[in-house]
Amino acid sequence: MGEIEGVNGVVRSTGTEALLHYDHSGGFRVEDGRRIVVDDTVDTSRRLVRHLVLGVCTGIALHQKKHLTLHASAVGLGDGAAAFIGWKRRGKSTTASALYASGARLVTDDIVVVPPDEDATVLPGFPQMRLDPEAVAATLDTTPEELPRLHEGYGKRIGHAGQRFQREPCALRCIYLLEWGDEFAVEPLPKREAFVHLLQHSYAQRFLGETGATPFHFEKASTLADTVPVVRLKRPPDLDRIPEMVRFIQSHFHGLSENS
Repeated sequence: MGEIEGVNGVVRSTGTEALLHYDHSGGFRVEDGRRIVVDDTVDTSRRLVRHLVLGVCTGIALHQKKHLTLHASAVGLGDGAAAFIGWKRRGKSTTASALYASGARLVTDDIVVVPPDEDATVLPGFPQMRLDPEAVAATLDTTPEELPRLHEGYGKRIGHAGQRFQREPCALRCIYLLEWGDEFAVEPLPKREAFVHLLQHSYAQRFLGETGATPFHFEKASTLADTVPVVRLKRPPDLDRIPEMVRFIQSHFHGLSENS
């Protein structure tokens, strides 16, 4: 993979193959949704390589297999799941961690997968969350120092969710688009706007660009926008108000089930 040295991210992508390279961890090749090849000539930690394999590489592989993959986190509440999408630093993992600490089941962190033959089902990911130290202190009954770092020199910690991990696929009941606001508020999005946000926060759009924008990808995002409510969730960035946020989301989510 020497041809892609010095580049960070996806270097080349077709419908069946994607080449990636990161200065700190080397090269990766994702082939036809079936195989991920890692360049092990770079001296880096296995934990960081594992993070990239289970994250962006897995997201691309599942996209190649015609799954809709969203850069998102999800938790199980009652008999369904709530997913959280949003731009970087909007608190997707923090929100999932806060709900998990309050009794929800972790479905997945960082990548939400909707299989090709299901309109509104989310597959379980891995029983771990990647959290900033401040989020660990605010949401979990532990300290950042007690959790392993994602990689030496990185601030994020790895929190495990062995106690309440969703091991089976479950119905996706609502998708929350996370934004900051002065107070807590929920605004349902029109289906056309919901469709655009689902595309923007998909692995295909984020990492593969035009080569990921296949007709199937558009169709799957459109069907999901038609099937599952997508709402804009505004909440204050103050970590001290996380308990209020948890109660607000729980109330809204359970209200959807009662009204359906």
